[in-house]
Amino acid sequence: MNLRHLCCFSAVLALFSLTSPVLAAKVPIAGVSTNETDNPKRSISSVSVSPDGQTLAIVSNLTSGSLDEFVFTVPIAGGTPTPLTSALQGDVDHVARFTPDGSNLIFVANSGVGFNQFYKVPVASGSPSLISSDRVSTSFRLTSDGQNILYISRPVANDILKRVPLTGGAFTQLSAENDGDLDRVGFALNPNEDTVFFATDAPTFGANETSLFSVPFAGGSPATLITFPVPPHIYDIDMVEVSPDGNSVLFIADYTVNNQDNIHSIPIGGGTPTEVVDLSLLLDRDIRHFAISPDSQSIAFSADLDTVGIFELYIAPLDGSAAPIKVSDPITAEAIDLDITGDGIPDVSDGFVDGSVSSTGEGVIAWMPDSRKVLYVADGDITGAFEVYLVANPFILTVPGDYNGNGIVDAADYSVWRDHLGQTFDLLGENPAAATPGMVDLEDFNFWKQQFGQPPAGSASLAGVAVPEPTTSALLLLAAAGGACTSIRIRP
Repeated sequence: MNLRHLCCFSAVLALFSLTSPVLAAKVPIAGVSTNETDNPKRSISSVSVSPDGQTLAIVSNLTSGSLDEFVFTVPIAGGTPTPLTSALQGDVDHVARFTPDGSNLIFVANSGVGFNQFYKVPVASGSPSLISSDRVSTSFRLTSDGQNILYISRPVANDILKRVPLTGGAFTQLSAENDGDLDRVGFALNPNEDTVFFATDAPTFGANETSLFSVPFAGGSPATLITFPVPPHIYDIDMVEVSPDGNSVLFIADYTVNNQDNIHSIPIGGGTPTEVVDLSLLLDRDIRHFAISPDSQSIAFSADLDTVGIFELYIAPLDGSAAPIKVSDPITAEAIDLDITGDGIPDVSDGFVDGSVSSTGEGVIAWMPDSRKVLYVADGDITGAFEVYLVANPFILTVPGDYNGNGIVDAADYSVWRDHLGQTFDLLGENPAAATPGMVDLEDFNFWKQQFGQPPAGSASLAGVAVPEPTTSALLLLAAAGGACTSIRIRP
């Protein structure tokens, strides 16, 4: 590598090393391991968020005393998880998804029959019930009307794409066994829900997924959306998603550089793939997972771009108009993880480095419904114990103290604070350093009061406008909610 390339390489590393204007906040969830000697570690595998943005569903072994994992719910502000499944439903795989109305959670579990099946469980209360007895893989999608599950089944050898009503009953087969072997997360549904996109391998290329197809949701013959060129190298599609606006199909593959996984995009009707993230000057760096924001403006992805061997979380505009910004918390150095040579790689290590985003599969990245924040699962305070973090989208302007998102801190934000006092609620312009993120309390009032009249650049000043004080009823409500706000810290 010559000096010019070295300078370019350093510049790109610096570009990808930009940090978010706000820090990621750990969602405090009781039961996660706090001791390095725990065996097994009590850890979180995946997270999903309810349609109203107030409740998280996690898959974890918090109470099992083993590696078996179950489904729990917890408020967005954190707390003690509520178990929704038990050993009777067996070990839950990967992710639990909310139905569109938020009333149920759908999950896959092996309940002793020797293979995975679909279950649903009410979020409020009740017992899980079997949806389908079909042999299913771990990955699935729910239609927006909550009527169908799109999933992969492996009845014989190759994976087959199917759909089944959420109420159970007969399934509809969308791919044939001779279509090739599907990747576990290599399928997606467009927003109109009339077309399914999926990746399969090609027999002449080996076991890697090398073609992208579309098939009508009602069933029919798959159409080729893209076929990768004849090797010099073996392409592999690792995941497929459709942008919520329905304009593009995105997928991870080493389409451009052999053994370098990147996010690519093609028009919904097919075409030549283009890179979403420019990795041209980053050698031996990969992107592992991604999630598109509900407004189709941003993409969050985990990638090994900064610290060698560590997957951090980045957010970038989906249209490529700005460089990605790293938003995950810095890694935690441990005595057993020593980088003696200073090359970014621990020379002495236990095999784990705190801070790495999970690589377990689906559910490690989840957007809030308003696209302003994103949740991710990462190795936290205890090596090997993964926790949930919440971080703001740096590409959406959020004015500190602007609780209703209208771009200015005014009396309307006080009304939002007052109406949700003592509740778990996402205040859009909440103090990024809040002691109780996600919980509306007196600390949020004091922060709003400090920011009152501070509009973004170019807006009119509110100097001289009276700042409302908390009403007696609001303070009484806060006192009544004291049990839910045990960690309130009031700044002077």
